[in-house]
This record gives sequence, structure tokens and C-alpha cells, in this order.
Amino acid sequence: MVVSSHDEPFVQVLSRYYASHNTHTQAEMSIIEEVLPTYFADQPMHPGIQALSYGETPLQVATEIFDWAHLKAEEDFVDLGCGCGAVALLAAQRAHRSTGVDLACASIQFARAASNVLGVANAEFHEQDMLKTDLEPFSVIYCCATAVSEWLALQLSANLPQCRPGTRLITVSYPLRSDRIKAVYDRPIHLSWGNTRNTKAWTFYLHYLDSAP
Repeated sequence: MVVSSHDEPFVQVLSRYYASHNTHTQAEMSIIEEVLPTYFADQPMHPGIQALSYGETPLQVATEIFDWAHLKAEEDFVDLGCGCGAVALLAAQRAHRSTGVDLACASIQFARAASNVLGVANAEFHEQDMLKTDLEPFSVIYCCATAVSEWLALQLSANLPQCRPGTRLITVSYPLRSDRIKAVYDRPIHLSWGNTRNTKAWTFYLHYLDSAP
């Protein structure tokens, strides 16, 4: 996989910064200690819990996704379930504005700190439910949490009326379902989400929205 020459310098900067912090463990602990007790204390069997399985999209894969979705300099990008924010920070190098959304407070705090340290002025991060996020402002929407949760893909499908025509949405493992989807393209990408080096092929889906609701 070849990293775009546009992204390569910042990919190296991001990789060094995130490699110096144990973001995977920080995020997992935040989910266990903050998210589950706050949002699912009385719902131990809620299907949304499965979507909390933490994984970090490799930055080289993220650059490929941006190319595939044709992310442009005048557009706004959002990463739903952004974790510690690396993908959103990388997207900020291409987009007009980049946003990360996640339920884990510690992850959002880390992402904000990373944005300040690395001088990324056009990225912002919000601690909130991705299913309650207003999707209308965004041209490109990425959600890797569908990789292990068909339930989440179904919930996102119900939110598509918020989106503008021309919006592109990328999910993993499960495509979205809506009359508004003009086209869906899929491609396998080999990657490892976590600390392990074991990789496998995951199917990524790129959706194009057509008509207004």
C-alpha cells in the first residue's frame, strides 16, 4: 500500500506521536471505566455494547480511504467513533474541517491534546453519541465501528435522511441500507485493528447518497 505524497510527512509525525502513547489501552480502559457504567449500566445486553470494541485504523489505510472517497479541501469530514483521534487529525490535512465523535471521555481528551500539540487548528472532537450527531454538515463520513456490529450499521442507515446529496459514507463489514443510496462500492483491505500484527481482510463499503429525503 502506497501512502499519498500529500499525507506522507504528517503520517510520519502522527505515527511517532501516537506510538509514544499507549492509546489502545487508554481507550479500552475509558470504555470499561466510563462508557459502560455511564451509558449501559442498566442495559448489560444492549446490542450497542458490541460496537464499543476498540480498534485503530492504520494511518496508511486511512489515506487510502480518503483517496477512495475523494475527500476534497473544501469539504468537512467526520469520524464516528474516532477513539483517540488519529484518523480525524490526518483527515484535517486534506479537509476544510475534520471532526471526531466518541463516547469515551479519555479518548476525546487525548485527541484534543494531540490536536493542540501537533498544531492542527481545523480539527475538533466531541464526547457524544454518534447516533445523535447531526450528519448534515459533513461531506465524508467514516465509521469503522460497524466492523463488529451489524446493529450499528442498521442504526446509521436510519440516520441517512440527515445527510446532503453527494455525501459519501464509509463503513466496514456491513453496508448501509437506504433508498437514498445511489451506489455502493466495496473493497477488501488487509489490516490489524489493534496491537497485534495479525492481519485479515476486512470489507470496506463506500456509499454515495443521491436524492434529498
